[in-house]
Order: sequence, then structure tokens, then C-alpha cells
Amino acid sequence: MRIIMIFVVILLANAGMCAQAPSNTAVSYNDAGVTQYRSGRFEAAIESFEQAIKTAPRYVKAYINLGTAYIQLKQYGKAKQALQRAVTAAPSNANALHQLGVVHFVTGQDADAIKNFVASLRLVPGDVHANYNLGRTYIRTKKYREAITSLEKAREMEPDNANIHLYLGYAHYLQKRYRNATDETRIAVRLAPADDHGQLLLATLYRLTAEKSLAVLQYETIKGSNSELAAKIYQIMYGDKVLVIGNK
Repeated sequence: MRIIMIFVVILLANAGMCAQAPSNTAVSYNDAGVTQYRSGRFEAAIESFEQAIKTAPRYVKAYINLGTAYIQLKQYGKAKQALQRAVTAAPSNANALHQLGVVHFVTGQDADAIKNFVASLRLVPGDVHANYNLGRTYIRTKKYREAITSLEKAREMEPDNANIHLYLGYAHYLQKRYRNATDETRIAVRLAPADDHGQLLLATLYRLTAEKSLAVLQYETIKGSNSELAAKIYQIMYGDKVLVIGNK
């Protein structure tokens, strides 16, 4: 079963490292961009961040925010350019390194993504997002033990984050540690019962561990609210048979 990666962006903040002390005008443009970003007006936010940079060309925070806004628009080339400028101006800015890692991850440059996430974590070891994204990148590069280590660190920081439990379960599953995988995936499903990926992974694990009664219970629980997902679970349970639900 293939699980789709869901990428996380850190919310913009009004505090950060600046390689250049910005003027009040630059700060005002940046603050306006943050407000626009948070309301989903990414194009307007980009214009504001660009104005901030024109006023203060080494305003690191504005470059990070500009790159993050471009990520939201999936303009990864422009995002990478802005974030590289931030890293060049402030090599010890963990947020810039992390966001650059996100761009590298999304564009399939896994080695660079790992390098960025690791560098970010050297500066801020307790960054849950960087640990989580590093773990996901390790999964994609088939470094499952490293993935488990990173995701366990993220879990310690956010024990109620369903995505962390899901990918930790997935990493255990890929290592064929099915009991550990089942434990983590059950937590993910409890925290986010509407998430298809968690439900399908859990059904797969129940089949692998011969827990058919639990799979049936899972199916019965879901079929009333999501017949399409229930049909997929049934297919996992019984292989080549698919139950058509709702046709009487």
C-alpha cells in the first residue's frame, strides 16, 4: 500500500533573525504580508514581502516568509531562490534551513532535504516539524531505522499528532515490525478516524497479523459513514473480492 506524503509548513511568525536591522517601513510591509498570508492571500503576501526586501535587501525574515508563500503556491523554484538567499545571509537560521529542506523534499531532492533538516535540528533539536519531515524523508530513501528515530523524537514532542503516529506506524510496517506498526497506527486512527491512509494501513496490518475479527469490526464501524473507504477495507480483508455497499 502506498501512503501519500503530506507536507507541513511552519506558520509564519513575526520574530526571527535578521542579518540586517530592518527599517520600520520594511517591518510594516513584512507584517502586512504575514496578515495576508494567514488569510490565504498568498499573492498579496508575496508582494508585501518583496516590498519589505526592496526596502531592506538583507531582511532574512522577509526572505523566509517570501519562500514560504511561494511554497503555498507550489512555485518551488522561486521558493528555493528566496530561501537560499535567507540561508546565505543567516546560515544559522534554523527556520530558513527547515523551509529550504521542505522545498527540496517536495521537489524530490532527498539528499539535500536531509542535509537541510539535519542542519536545522543541530540548531534547534526540539523542532517537531524538522524531526517529522526528516523522518518522512528517511522513509522515502528507505532508511527506515533512521526514520523511526526521528519520528519517535517528534512523537515525544507532539504525542497527539496523528500524522506522526501514522508515519511512525508506516516506518515500522516497512521494517515488518507489524505489532509496533499496529500500535502506532491505532493511535493515528483514534486521533484522525476520517483519514483514509490510517484506516487502510490499519486494515493491512490486521490482515498481516491475522486479526480478522478486528478488521471486521473496523469495517463495520466505517461502512455507515464512508462506504467507499469501507469497500477498500473489505478488499484488503478478502483480497480479490469487493463488497458493493448501499445497493439494495
